Amino acid sequence: MPIAVSLERTVAAALREQLRDDIVSARETLLEDGTRLDKRIHKARRRLKRARTILRALRPLAGEAARRLGRELGDIARSLSAARDADVMAATAERLAGETDGPEGEALRHLAGTLATRAKAVHAELPPIEAAAAALAQAAEAAIDLVWGKRAGRADVLLAGIETT
Repeated sequence: MPIAVSLERTVAAALREQLRDDIVSARETLLEDGTRLDKRIHKARRRLKRARTILRALRPLAGEAARRLGRELGDIARSLSAARDADVMAATAERLAGETDGPEGEALRHLAGTLATRAKAVHAELPPIEAAAAALAQAAEAAIDLVWGKRAGRADVLLAGIETT
């Protein structure tokens, strides 16, 4: 989904609003009923990834507070990713085992089996949805409270952040 920018407000204001919207949307996605948990987690993590990208672009304007909020959002996203990460590791080991012969292939097949068992165990555990949702509520408030400073209206500062990102 593109970020809407208009002539009625600055790019920094549009990005700040989108930042908050992405964090709130990630929280709402995690808590919605009727959608499979893995789909909700995937969608929420995508929103958090975009929010972190926006924070990197706004870092010249918001400084350390933006960096800190970005780390918090990354921690929340990682807390939700254990099942997906376990699946990827198991699938990768299985693919490598299929491409390898001899003792290395046997070791990789054993590793793939171990990782598949671990992935099933991780899937049996519920991710910390409620804790992540509570942390996202606080992060949305922190996004509103970011102090942009006197340089917020300067296009060169924002463009430098976007270029770096």
